[in-house]
Amino acid sequence: MNNNNNGFTLIELLVTIAVAAILTSLAAPSFRSLLVNNDIRAESEAAKHLLKLARSEAIKRGGPVVVSSESDSWEDRWVMFVEDGAEANNYDAADTLIFEKSAPSIPITISAADSTESISFSSNGLVASRTGVSFYFCDPENVLSGRSVEITRAGQIFSQDIEAGSALCQ
Repeated sequence: MNNNNNGFTLIELLVTIAVAAILTSLAAPSFRSLLVNNDIRAESEAAKHLLKLARSEAIKRGGPVVVSSESDSWEDRWVMFVEDGAEANNYDAADTLIFEKSAPSIPITISAADSTESISFSSNGLVASRTGVSFYFCDPENVLSGRSVEITRAGQIFSQDIEAGSALCQ
């Protein structure tokens, strides 16, 4: 009698599941790092492009264009607008909205140096503050590398990496 059994035994199935579980548990932390690093890079690049757009809009319109957060936290939605209302550098119903950047869909820390609440570009593309502005995009646990986006007084915008554990991300 020819007995060809094409299935798995219970022992073979349990061993396969155990090996798969071990490999998955080893890969999960590294996969999280990959996802968070990609999200930090994407958010910093989106902010950089928004700031470049605000500078070019200010030059094109011949008047100031402001970028600010909709709330007190840069981790919320960013708005770019022409200031028409009475409240300087704060977005309200009287202002002309040009563009908005939604809040990050993942938990990352976004902060500005010197508690900057808004950035205003003048008609010649300069930043309307005495110094430049820096934004820091970081892992909430500060164990992964982050990114900074910096705007010089002259309106130049560039980004660079921040080392993991840096004081800039605390």
